[in-house]
Amino acid sequence: ARAVREAASAEKLAIAFYAFSQAQLASDLLDRWRERTQERVAINRRAVTAYQSVLRLRLRFGLAALRRQLFNPSLGPNPNPNPNSNPNPNPKRGGQRLALRAG
Repeated sequence: ARAVREAASAEKLAIAFYAFSQAQLASDLLDRWRERTQERVAINRRAVTAYQSVLRLRLRFGLAALRRQLFNPSLGPNPNPNPNSNPNPNPKRGGQRLALRAG
């Protein structure tokens, strides 16, 4: 009878240890998942911040170009500071590219 009780208590102990180890494993996995989630959130936050700064720059430069056009319509969106200079120093390559795009 004593051997049966010892075997039963050993079995209970083994079950308890197994349950504890599984709980520990689950806790570790949950911690790792939390860390990864926090890393993803931080990365997303940085990406959003970078995108917002790009949008701010685009807005600022877009408004500057609009202002240039409004106050000096003859210049257009991107005025050439030196009208005598050739805007396309390599007419073959650039000209072909523009022709392909337009065509």
